[in-house]
Amino acid sequence: MKKKQFFVLCLILAASFIVCVLALNYDYLGVYNDDAWYINTARSIAGVSAREADFTGKPAGYPVLLAPLARIFPSKESPFRYMSALLMLSSLVLFFIFFRRAGGSPADLLVLTAALGFNPYWIRMGGNVISEIPYLFFMAATLLALTGYGEGKEGMARHIITAVFLAAMFYLKNQGFLMYSAVLLFMMLEKRFRPALYISFFYLILISPVLVSGSAAGRHLEKYAYELRMDYGASSILPLIAGNLADYLRIFYLFVAGGVTGTSAGGHISLAAGLAVSLFVIFSASKEKGDTILPLINIYMLLHVSAHLLWVNTSARYMYPLLPFVIYYLMLFLKRVNRAVLYAVFGILLVKYTYTDTDMIGKSVNGRTSSPSSPSGTFEWIRSHMEPSAVLASQYADRVGLVTGRKTLTLESGRDRMYRSLLESGADYVVSFSGSMLQKSNQYSLQQSMFRRQAYYLEDSSRYAEVYASEREEVRIYRVIGNQAFTEAWEIYEEGAAAYGEGDIGRAGRLFERALAVYPDLTAVSLNLAAIYIVQKDLPEALELLDAAVGRDPGSAVARALRGKLHELTGNGEKARSDWARARRIAEYFGDYRLSKSIARDMSCPGR
Repeated sequence: MKKKQFFVLCLILAASFIVCVLALNYDYLGVYNDDAWYINTARSIAGVSAREADFTGKPAGYPVLLAPLARIFPSKESPFRYMSALLMLSSLVLFFIFFRRAGGSPADLLVLTAALGFNPYWIRMGGNVISEIPYLFFMAATLLALTGYGEGKEGMARHIITAVFLAAMFYLKNQGFLMYSAVLLFMMLEKRFRPALYISFFYLILISPVLVSGSAAGRHLEKYAYELRMDYGASSILPLIAGNLADYLRIFYLFVAGGVTGTSAGGHISLAAGLAVSLFVIFSASKEKGDTILPLINIYMLLHVSAHLLWVNTSARYMYPLLPFVIYYLMLFLKRVNRAVLYAVFGILLVKYTYTDTDMIGKSVNGRTSSPSSPSGTFEWIRSHMEPSAVLASQYADRVGLVTGRKTLTLESGRDRMYRSLLESGADYVVSFSGSMLQKSNQYSLQQSMFRRQAYYLEDSSRYAEVYASEREEVRIYRVIGNQAFTEAWEIYEEGAAAYGEGDIGRAGRLFERALAVYPDLTAVSLNLAAIYIVQKDLPEALELLDAAVGRDPGSAVARALRGKLHELTGNGEKARSDWARARRIAEYFGDYRLSKSIARDMSCPGR
């Protein structure tokens, strides 16, 4: 590589890092992705926080990687963001070296590095403390470690290093198993059986703690299986694949065109453009010849996309590790067409990237603010008015805990279960966000609906007392009101639920009646008891119970739907349809579309 080309490379890398740092927006901290969880957990591992580390929901790799930094900077968040930007920069360097070894010319790879380094999605993700960044770094390191295979460079040290990099990818994201699968398939096709055996041996030893404990990886699969079964089911697999495929085609286009999110461009134009980009990628990959490991990339891309076509609630961030390959294959295609076309297209893209990057540095995207209102005043109020020992609960528990230093819990779903968990965990306050914090976050609509239900439950003055409100920041804080009667009634209810599960309906009914006598405002108990009354043909008592339940909890779609079913049984079709219609509106408002569909089936039955 010539000195002039090396200077240009350093200039691109430095400029990319500067743009990434300038684009950092600290209002995003804990709102977008999982950054606050990683920082909190890293501090817990480092022993600089009283917060307990919980690895039941996410892989432990990134917090462990961040723990030394947490030890050095126990009370600052900015070093974590700079480390993420540095990892992004390092990934650029590793990919440059890899593609250079794969046969790319320095001049073309400078264009590729610029196209990656100034890509708005790369810039935006590079400033976030999320696992995709180190995942990308170790992916590039894995590919580099594999470039010597087949050239007499297959010593045991190389096998171990490759296995370590592959294991690091798995510990960062469970999808890292796809890269190991791609490596194994690639080596089997190349008839390199001995390296495949050695790498597999060391890899399985390194990931054995997760396999033995069945922690995050197993729970992720259980959660996925539950979502797939409940939200889609076998009859809806093909629509799920079709929807995800359409999303991926748009994302391919947005990656190349300089879009920032998977929804910043939509409709038929972006879908057609995504299809065109995808065809470019497939065509270029199939035409690439030579003694390289590019076929490994093709296998990995195929596995990665195929896995996520079946994934529930997929997101643009899952495509981030494929960005270097998408742009590289597009570059290969354009180079075959004409080198002048290659430089012209990438010149236009760089102009578009610069425009969008400048927009992000100014903290706006597409003419509107990209940052939710920062609840800095709320956090300051918490720090000055609440004891350090106060226990808070919130939809954004990780962020609240990170900024305020208080122990913070995640809110559960369900009116009664949420209140029960708050009492059981000793929560003193609930910090509830609404408006821009939820609408402008990249949370799934299912989660937004859950937050909406929780905000509704908090309006119950018998259980929660509002102590702080900020209309500008769209935040409310509630004090949790204790209630011994509720706790006693809930224990009786759980005993009744156990009896119901064992088939002892009579005993369950008596226990439910006893629970309501202790504390009448238990929606879950009322619904279960009403269902028992309906089975026992005690329809007047069931109706009286459901009327009371709807009166106390008008936001319960289940209570209204069950009352509609009862009206149908008593021959009052008009009231049944009225209750069902209202129940559907409530269910859809709170995002419970399964219940809405179930009610719609009841309404559409013949004679109703």
